[in-house]
Amino acid sequence: MGYARKLQMKIIQTIQLCVLATIFNFSCGPDKSTKLDSGSPKNPNEETWENYTEYYADGNIREKGFLLKNDRIGWWLTYINKGQILKKREFIIKDKESYLNQEIIFNHDGSVNHNKSSYFKISVPDTIPVGKTVAKLEYVSKPTEGYKTRFVYIIVQNEYPGNIIRKDTFTDDLDKLWFGVFASKKGPLTIKGTIEEELSYLKILHDSSSFTVKKSFKQFEKTFWVK
Repeated sequence: MGYARKLQMKIIQTIQLCVLATIFNFSCGPDKSTKLDSGSPKNPNEETWENYTEYYADGNIREKGFLLKNDRIGWWLTYINKGQILKKREFIIKDKESYLNQEIIFNHDGSVNHNKSSYFKISVPDTIPVGKTVAKLEYVSKPTEGYKTRFVYIIVQNEYPGNIIRKDTFTDDLDKLWFGVFASKKGPLTIKGTIEEELSYLKILHDSSSFTVKKSFKQFEKTFWVK
């Protein structure tokens, strides 16, 4: 199948998805010390997270975060020696291993370096009504150069009446990303989702060509109160 045909099918698929969407290695050298505290906080599954803090030789914090069974988890902060934040990274446990889910890199003036960062922001009230709610998503991640097409999909596990759990897929222009949340009853509601970025690359040589698709994933979980 030619590239033009593949691209056409992808555009058609994207339109269909829009219509159907109704509604995140550290080393310890001799110049630093570590401190490990246990018991606080706990995650929703009541698994104990351990506080981890790493210091420069002069006593300033180099890095701090949480460990779950010796694996990094949650948000980790890395500082330059003067106490300024260098980067924030979020780790999750995926396939029983620590997985980098988000990374925010800061410039020396404290602003975010968007060319080196990869993260997302979800905009939706903490309290939502029964039924359908639209959540907006800001996705920041600079892809490698030379791609031909770029698509971002948001896959959300929604629970519908009758305890029916369905994976709904949403997509739109990169500056207009959104997804739908369905609440079937009042009370607490936790939704889980995946952000899938798909990049395609076309390499043309003098006598041949190749078409490659690369995918990357980010996970999210958010709890609401349904009134």
